[in-house]
Amino acid sequence: MSKRIHVIINPASGSKEPILNILNDAFQAFDADWDVSVTHRSGDALHLARKAADAGVDVVAAYGGDGTIMEVANALAGGSIPLGILPGGTGNGLAKELGIPVPLAESAALLCQSSKVRGVDLGLVNGHYSILHTYIGLDESQQAPRDSKDRLKMLAYVAAILKIIKEPRIAHYQITIDGVTSQVEGIMCLLTNAIGLGLKWNATSHIRPDDGLLDVLIFKRDILSIASDLLEEWREPGHLFQAGQGREITVQADPPQPVLVDGELIGETPVTAVIAPRALPIIVPE
Repeated sequence: MSKRIHVIINPASGSKEPILNILNDAFQAFDADWDVSVTHRSGDALHLARKAADAGVDVVAAYGGDGTIMEVANALAGGSIPLGILPGGTGNGLAKELGIPVPLAESAALLCQSSKVRGVDLGLVNGHYSILHTYIGLDESQQAPRDSKDRLKMLAYVAAILKIIKEPRIAHYQITIDGVTSQVEGIMCLLTNAIGLGLKWNATSHIRPDDGLLDVLIFKRDILSIASDLLEEWREPGHLFQAGQGREITVQADPPQPVLVDGELIGETPVTAVIAPRALPIIVPE
């Protein structure tokens, strides 16, 4: 029996490729029953995914970057309908973390071929689900802009790092992990479920998207070393302070810091994140 697949496409993401032609060729080879919806603004992917799930499809797939995938994940969290990832972003962090092929034809074929579904943890951050990262201390003006990512690809993230170096903002963080409180200064606090950056540091090698824990990383004051290690990912970042991991994490900051969940601004500190173990089913390679 062929799968019923609904694909949600963010046309602002990814490279200039003939998306529908590629999907049609891939899905026809497996006799899949498929259709598409296209997003126009923030929030569309969430509503379209809910509508598709209510219609009883077998898979809701997302073509776009981590922001699009996050919206679809919010719609599917806690349910039985799996998410299919069709990488269409610049970094495609979650796809790389889960071993999903980046070429569209291959990732589309995977949705038809694979019967393996992996339950991935989600962080519930002030009522918003997060698949990858919650950034505390990084505001929207310091992110790589869309037009820059289109032109420069991964170099756009390097440019964003250099901007942070130029404008460092030191904060005092009070972090409570499962009832135990510590304090540290830094330029950014990261609550992460899966590192999703392709980095091979010992300090992050234990982070898994399905271990039932959130990890806390603090970027400390030595910002030039941070940039160096991000650009030379084989080096071990001694300045990266790992505050720990746990199931419930509260972060307060002085001064108050902006909070971005997978790239979307949701407010300021204080913020509380609670793990939702294996709350999101995702189709992955066999």
